[in-house]
Amino acid sequence: MSIIMVYILVILLIAQLFIIYYAEGRNYLSVSFFATAFFLISAVFYFIGMGLFQSDLLVKTVFLIYGSLVVLTLGELIGQKTRFKVLSCNTEKLYIVKHRDISMITVIMVMIFIYRFFDLYLYSLEIGNTGGIFHTISVTRLDYAMGVYKTSLPFYFLFTVGTLMSEMIAYFFIYIFMNNLVIGKRKELKLLLPVGGYAVILIALTERTSYIKLFTAFVIAYMLTLYKKQGAVRRRRLNKKIKRTVAGFGIMFGVFFFGYGIFTRGDKDGLSLFELLIAYIGAPLYGLNKMFEHPLPSYSLFGYYTMSGVYRVLNIFGFDFRISQTHLPMFEYGHLLTSNIYTSLALPLMDYGVTITILSRFFWGFLGGVIQKRMITSALINVWDFVLFILMVLLFYCGLMAFCADRYKEIFLSPTTLIKYTIFAWLTIKFTVRYKVIEIKRGGEEA
Repeated sequence: MSIIMVYILVILLIAQLFIIYYAEGRNYLSVSFFATAFFLISAVFYFIGMGLFQSDLLVKTVFLIYGSLVVLTLGELIGQKTRFKVLSCNTEKLYIVKHRDISMITVIMVMIFIYRFFDLYLYSLEIGNTGGIFHTISVTRLDYAMGVYKTSLPFYFLFTVGTLMSEMIAYFFIYIFMNNLVIGKRKELKLLLPVGGYAVILIALTERTSYIKLFTAFVIAYMLTLYKKQGAVRRRRLNKKIKRTVAGFGIMFGVFFFGYGIFTRGDKDGLSLFELLIAYIGAPLYGLNKMFEHPLPSYSLFGYYTMSGVYRVLNIFGFDFRISQTHLPMFEYGHLLTSNIYTSLALPLMDYGVTITILSRFFWGFLGGVIQKRMITSALINVWDFVLFILMVLLFYCGLMAFCADRYKEIFLSPTTLIKYTIFAWLTIKFTVRYKVIEIKRGGEEA
């Protein structure tokens, strides 16, 4: 069995990581670095799991993955050339939120959790809760995605809005917690109460990928505040600190995420831990191979698979565009294992072909580079700056998830989702969170 192409991909991605690292000035805060690193992890797992997959990667698959990451990097490097007003070197910012406001926000989040968990409990009675709470969560997640799960509780819309607001508030508190910790060396755990409140709500929502967003927000906020504090000074020493901290976050998150997956994958009883890791991490590359060999049906509608969010909104205004299915077809590999994840490149490939798919990555890289440069030079005082932080988190989230799913399509090519993370986020932070900004001189004295 040949393993030449997957081996070549691993070597190319390792080289690409070094190129990104040095081209961007020893900077880990990079969308292309995140995306390349996770594609590399996926390729390594594919290499290790060749006994399961029994298939080498196609030349086209390797070319598409590597080409898209190179163009993503070029877009990011050009985006970082954008000029913004540089921060003052004499003062730094701390954020103050009253105990009463934090307590009120947290209590409201707990109420939302209780309401939504009760709704989940009622649905478990309908389907017969024979496999325990984790099995119920797994079944409910799938039923909700397929449109089978419907709530019968009153005022559900208000609690849905409250859940959306909770997410924006959680991102805000993650940033100010990390900022005060890194800049002011203040370990204010009270600022994490709303984050914990939202994390609890996610249990009732049967969501897993939203935990990845929270994890991403912590990592980006930490790295961002460190770079804002010290810039390019002692970058090598700073990066050692970042590597240790991010590795710690990664281990904790991995234990939680895969542990949660083991308990909720009721349809995969009997899988070994190794097979489960392969199913999550290595299978997307096999799926992209399959997409080349057995492509999805083609349609004349431009962007049929990637722009479904746009067409769904247009249908509200009287149009009648055909909407693509949410779930992609399953494929089998190994010992009758199944998956339906094909990387972030599969759907653009079906819509636009190899060349345009690769070139389209330039836009996401450029956008990431511009926002990154803006955030490092921004004082983060006005509400729009916090909205930009949320968008930055989402771009990095899309980058690290690129090896398994097209989150760009779900977030930035969906008008309703984009409004949620911009206008709605601005309104939420503006009118629900009261905070005070104080300036301190470098060294800790108040300015």
